[in-house]
Amino acid sequence: MSDVKAARALGWFSIGLGLAELLAPGPLQRSLGVGGHTTLLRGFGVRELASGAAILGSGHNRRGLAMGLWSRVAGDLLDLAALAAAREETDNPTGLAANTATVALVTAADLFYAVRLTKAPDVSKYRVSYKTRNLPALRRPITRDVARGSRVVTPGRSTP
Repeated sequence: MSDVKAARALGWFSIGLGLAELLAPGPLQRSLGVGGHTTLLRGFGVRELASGAAILGSGHNRRGLAMGLWSRVAGDLLDLAALAAAREETDNPTGLAANTATVALVTAADLFYAVRLTKAPDVSKYRVSYKTRNLPALRRPITRDVARGSRVVTPGRSTP
């Protein structure tokens, strides 16, 4: 999978997770074994939606994708800090551990692709013009003279 496709997949993941946190924080709180943090989870959902929108709105611009992924990395670090704080009050340590492991894995993916996209040059601003490529077979002009059987003079070549 290319870096751009992976970044866009993480953007869609961010949109899905953000919607889940924003619209259904109750089931997530139950899986973590904590309660009373609906506002916090909804805030995290808004942050996820913003990161996903930044990634998907970048198109194939590698710099924009990298910036969106770095926002995901920062958000993942906040998530991990919140999960570490939840250790003290959880009623479901297994669920909390599973969610923490999942966030850690996604953080690793976000970090991996953020670094790769940051280091890679942005080639989306360069366009290849096939009209000016230096290929001898493509340089001969196709004109009405060719259809009539006339001799075509290629620039830079002498005629016999």
